[in-house]
Amino acid sequence: MNSRPFSIMTIATTAFLLAATPLLSAAEKPRNVVVILADDMANTMGCVGTPALETPALDQLSREGTMFTRAFSAASVCAPSRAALLTGMYPHSNGLWQNTQDGGIEFPHASEKPAKPVRVRAAILEDIPTLNELLREHGYFTAISQKGHIQPAWKFPFDRGFDYHNKPEEYRRLAGEVKAAADGKPFFILANISAPHRPYKVHFGANGMPHEGPQKINRSDIQLPSWLPDTPVVRDDFAQYLEATELTDQCVAAVLEGLKESGAAGETLVIFTSDNGMPYHRAKGAGYIASLHMPLIIDGPGVRAGQVVSAPVSLVDLAPTILASAGIPAPPTMQGRSLWPLLDGSQSSFPDRATILAPNSEHGLSRAVTDGNLYYIRNYEKPRGTIERPPLNSDVGNGKGWGNRAYDETIAAEGTAAREILLDFIEGRIPDEELFSIEDDPGCMKNLLPDPAYAAKLAELRKAESEWAKITDDRTSRKELEEKFPKPFGKLKKDSEGKE
Repeated sequence: MNSRPFSIMTIATTAFLLAATPLLSAAEKPRNVVVILADDMANTMGCVGTPALETPALDQLSREGTMFTRAFSAASVCAPSRAALLTGMYPHSNGLWQNTQDGGIEFPHASEKPAKPVRVRAAILEDIPTLNELLREHGYFTAISQKGHIQPAWKFPFDRGFDYHNKPEEYRRLAGEVKAAADGKPFFILANISAPHRPYKVHFGANGMPHEGPQKINRSDIQLPSWLPDTPVVRDDFAQYLEATELTDQCVAAVLEGLKESGAAGETLVIFTSDNGMPYHRAKGAGYIASLHMPLIIDGPGVRAGQVVSAPVSLVDLAPTILASAGIPAPPTMQGRSLWPLLDGSQSSFPDRATILAPNSEHGLSRAVTDGNLYYIRNYEKPRGTIERPPLNSDVGNGKGWGNRAYDETIAAEGTAAREILLDFIEGRIPDEELFSIEDDPGCMKNLLPDPAYAAKLAELRKAESEWAKITDDRTSRKELEEKFPKPFGKLKKDSEGKE
């Protein structure tokens, strides 16, 4: 493995970003931490006004805590997003810059490094401290549910793994079981929920519903993203996404109820978010607003109730926030910063951090920066494919078994803007630069770049993108990233035919 890819300038800059936030005192810090992480859930909730969607648990959590309306993931697919959250670092800095093999949840066994690790597609550098390691070193009991999908697993050690996926009755037991196993120690739970990741029928079937879902949502009441064609099939598919999201909300409710039943609710920091955008093209696996704009609600001791924060923040900010809660200094590798000045209401924004980076390296290579109002994208390498073999994750393209009907419907929607914008993406015809309004055009359908009214702001965002590249030691081509982070752990195992 490479040594840590940080220059002295990068470490100094990162340390400056972290230095502004003091640690919480013993009297005010939460004892425990629970991160509830949905899988492929966009910023779609009742409390943000998503039509036809009911999320009573998340709505209540937003009233009792602080909701961030401009939170962005560090990656548009699972593994790099989760690794970024647990390292406080961007994927192109920590080494896990693209999707990789699922690490599983066979803990504590998986916390031990094997003598001969199997080669994987990407993994974080071994000399980078992770949130898990730091918490365990300071006496925390750590637990995870549903899936790991982070490599190498031993760098993200958990004391116990729970094979809970999408059933509220299982999540209701989680906090009590962890508290009992912790035996007096403070605990950290990464409560992963598999919904609303495709296939939706798996979540519905696991809860005794028909595979097509509860059919509770009136298909005529939903509001489709602007990049999807308005057809009955797409409406039904998207309604199932919303119904799977309602199941996610029920699992959130169960986790919170379990915390209360265990007696730990009043001393626990609760964080709800998701890893990346919804399972549709132009969302998951891409670099647009729908790919990286995440829900984020935080509640617990010291958090101001009913507060809505519109300042741009990143999921790389969660690790230093959690460490501050635990009274643990954040290492200089972390590129995020503690959100506590925003959580306690002492600040409404970070004046010295006006923008947030929103990178994508999965299909094509793009870097976006946003000030919370405008969203600027620089497309360094553009995806290219065909309708039959699109440059998309299989679950958001035409992959079999995922139940995605929206891709084929969009391809068949002749004469629509939804079809044309998808074909432009597939065939690599996207512009080198794009600029969109988050409030007015969250679907990223109208590129504002040519409009002279945005010239001054465009110049600011271009400069910010360049500065983020320096701060995070970025690379702007896949070849450079592959050279910076060669495949870890030696050769891949060969199959029975001798193929890698």
